[in-house]
Amino acid sequence: MTIYPKLHESFHICSNPNEVGIDIVMNRITGISDIMNFLDEHGINVIHFDWSGLVNEKLRLFLIVDMTNYKDTPEKMLEQIKSISSTIDEVTLSPVVNGKLIFTRSLFPLVISKSRGIILPVGVAEGMFEVFKEHFGDDMGTSILYHLGYAVGVRFYDRLLKPLEPNSLEELIQLLDAHLISLGIGVMKEYKIQSDEKFWLRVERVWECESLKGKVNKPAGNTFRGMLSGIFEGYLGHRVVVNETECMAIGYDACKFEVVSIK
Repeated sequence: MTIYPKLHESFHICSNPNEVGIDIVMNRITGISDIMNFLDEHGINVIHFDWSGLVNEKLRLFLIVDMTNYKDTPEKMLEQIKSISSTIDEVTLSPVVNGKLIFTRSLFPLVISKSRGIILPVGVAEGMFEVFKEHFGDDMGTSILYHLGYAVGVRFYDRLLKPLEPNSLEELIQLLDAHLISLGIGVMKEYKIQSDEKFWLRVERVWECESLKGKVNKPAGNTFRGMLSGIFEGYLGHRVVVNETECMAIGYDACKFEVVSIK
């Protein structure tokens, strides 16, 4: 399967001086095609495109464009875009910092499943592993990561999965798959349910395992393992043990998590 990554970002690092950001406020979504047609006709390449939800019947767009082939100024471009359609209320250039970073203030806060969300790049989150191991040792660091994941899993089930009222373990796993891929956590490759008390999941690209690939000699999905424990205990109503028996960090193509009930 070809992967088409979703870019969750409201900023852009310029690669050439002809790149500019555009913030647009619209009163109807129908005008988006008019904007795109205008940019195409004038040789203006769209590098990034993002949009808000509908707020007070207004839609906000954030575009990064390359004006290399445009023969006029950015200000002239804004004037022309504003005149395209009555659906466009405002058009402004996005803020620029240090001549390199273009960002928008119009797409805040981030919202995930009707709740505020934040984005923490994996490269930054890796610092957790290093700090825990350095200050608490390998065993204690592993325990902390597991319990951190468990706390996340309990709330993940209560706030995201339980409201969808899964009527079977298989449906819960399918809902979990949808959330994992939508939130960039991992991709469910396969699963097998022997019973509600014993089943396993194989998940590709678990973020912490992928980031530790080649750096450890044992399964590394401690936070994710804890998260699964919190989710499945929430659904099943009793304790479970989750073991990671295969892991990307030590050379497997996916991570396998085996779940067994404890009563």
